[in-house]
Amino acid sequence: MADAGSVGPPAGPADESLGEGRRKPWSPLEPADALIGIGAVIVSVSILGAIVIALVQGEPDQTLVGLVPQGLLFIGIPIAIASMRVASRPWRVMGYVPFKGTDLWLVAAVIGIQIVAFIAFSNLFFTPEQDTVVDDKNFDKTTLIAIAAVVLIVIVAPVTEETLFRGLFFGAIRSRAPFWVAAGISGVAFGAVHLGPGDPAVAGFLALFGVMLAWLYEKTGSLGPPIAAHMVNNSLAIIPLLS
Repeated sequence: MADAGSVGPPAGPADESLGEGRRKPWSPLEPADALIGIGAVIVSVSILGAIVIALVQGEPDQTLVGLVPQGLLFIGIPIAIASMRVASRPWRVMGYVPFKGTDLWLVAAVIGIQIVAFIAFSNLFFTPEQDTVVDDKNFDKTTLIAIAAVVLIVIVAPVTEETLFRGLFFGAIRSRAPFWVAAGISGVAFGAVHLGPGDPAVAGFLALFGVMLAWLYEKTGSLGPPIAAHMVNNSLAIIPLLS
């Protein structure tokens, strides 16, 4: 996805104040698109979740199987909403455009900040424990489960979650609100969906991480750097299960 010669955000009419080739980043979307998208995802995932529970028995099979249609919805619904705003290439509205190779330095900076914040919090207070899609016992159950979990956590989840939370949610709010408002709201929503039986402090860290991912999207105009940072973060989270 990297392209050293490309610049500019996802889609929208030309903006001469930004120079030739640059475009307004969020103009095709509206805040209502975020509400419609989140609502559609919640309803659809709930229905599919009930179907998976009825058809698949036991964990971690239910979780792993359920993540497949969930991922398709996380991508499909935002693209469907974008297609109602633009006549062609709706994926560009979601940020699927090239980015500069030098933007990877920003990715490294975001990961560094996240690691430093985590270490500082752990030393001052306690070490947050993040739940993954499977626990240690289930992860070691079979090689197939381990491989499926790694693929879902490290590759699928970053792509699908960034499409929904940064591509649609942040992008739609950003079209009418300042950056910090849109980043804060989308970050809190991102942290909230990860608030499970694990340590609640993890949701706070992920909310902060969501703000930084939104910043990456804002700075680069592409969903590529946030996806890359998300993949690195999830890779670090899964290392304890591999050791």
